Amino acid sequence: MIRIWLACIGLLILQVVDAQNKAAVDWLNNNLLPIKSLKAGHDMEDLKKLDGFIGDSRVVALGECTHGSAEIFSMKHRIIEYLVKEKGFTIFSIEANMPEAYKLNDYILHGKGNAKALLAGMYFWTWQTEEVLELVEWMKKYNEGNSKKIYFTGFDMQFHPVALQNVKAFYAKHHIAGSEKLARFDSLTSGIRYASGQDNRKIAEPLMDIALAMQQDMDASAQAKQDADYTWIKQNVTVLWQYAASNAHRQGRDVSMAQNVEWIAAQNPGSKIILWAHNAHIHKKKYWMGKFLQEKMGKDYLAIGFTSEAGTYTAYNRIDKRNKLDSANLLTASSKTDYEYYLKAAATDNYFLLLNTFTPNDQNAFLFDKKKLRLIGALVVPGKNQFMKTDLINEFDALIFIRNTSSSRCFAIGN
Repeated sequence: MIRIWLACIGLLILQVVDAQNKAAVDWLNNNLLPIKSLKAGHDMEDLKKLDGFIGDSRVVALGECTHGSAEIFSMKHRIIEYLVKEKGFTIFSIEANMPEAYKLNDYILHGKGNAKALLAGMYFWTWQTEEVLELVEWMKKYNEGNSKKIYFTGFDMQFHPVALQNVKAFYAKHHIAGSEKLARFDSLTSGIRYASGQDNRKIAEPLMDIALAMQQDMDASAQAKQDADYTWIKQNVTVLWQYAASNAHRQGRDVSMAQNVEWIAAQNPGSKIILWAHNAHIHKKKYWMGKFLQEKMGKDYLAIGFTSEAGTYTAYNRIDKRNKLDSANLLTASSKTDYEYYLKAAATDNYFLLLNTFTPNDQNAFLFDKKKLRLIGALVVPGKNQFMKTDLINEFDALIFIRNTSSSRCFAIGN
């Protein structure tokens, strides 16, 4: 008799759980916005449903759950076309070193240089892909046929060579005293090792002082202040200071990137900006770039995250001492502790969720509970380590779910 009673209780619990799951799936299917195509160049009827969500926001940040997912990159390209053509956005800024990324601007505006070489000049393999190249070529073609131009910029600050080169040329042009500071900055940087685990603090702290002295040199030159490039070169000095401060552990990278986005906004009053970066940088979690931007810009800043359930991705593989870049890395299947587990139950493969329009109820509780979201950077991540604790509703304004993604077509592989 007890066994029969327990079996009945178990069946009842299963029925309740099934009913809850069905309600959640029904809610999801009723509230998602289907994506018709992941490729740029298609009509924008499905994207125009975002008009009210985008509104008059000045900065729209597009994330990515890995640094090497082709369909995510292509979908970002498609959204960029929509934001440019339908919402008046004119500035694009990518998670790449600021002076190096600005060199792409000469290409998309004037055709100067080689796009592939310029992407390689941004250091990271992550942007050396056919998908990003297609975006750059679209920007160039768009600018050729439109009076209202798109501008290509970057906001990162992890490297110093081009910024220092630009400052040296400016010093020489205006005969600014103090060139020995630049030589010393260059000399000291030889001891800094990127991502090596070495403590760069002792080397980097003097670099901060040198960068501050460079700013003073420029401020003291009346001739330099008359130059149209004065503000830009001072920003290059700021990048040098940020590079030093990061290595000295005095200012975090995300603070500096947020400051650089603010600088771009200040230099282009009235312009609307599209950011391209990893989910981890655009979200509104404390200490990350998106949070700093939200604090400064409020509702003018929108963070759109991306995630996927299955497929492959490009990343640098350090597992088992392989130490190579490859595209044969698998996305781990989600489990009940992950948002993707619930998102994949939708009847639609690819869709938007406008998170900041939802209020909690019994059906959508899975979105408001803190779960894990896929988060893979430039390195291969095995197993369940691919998922990180996330407060989805509060960290992103919208989420794009793409059921199956494949590895980005990285032309850095094999080089």
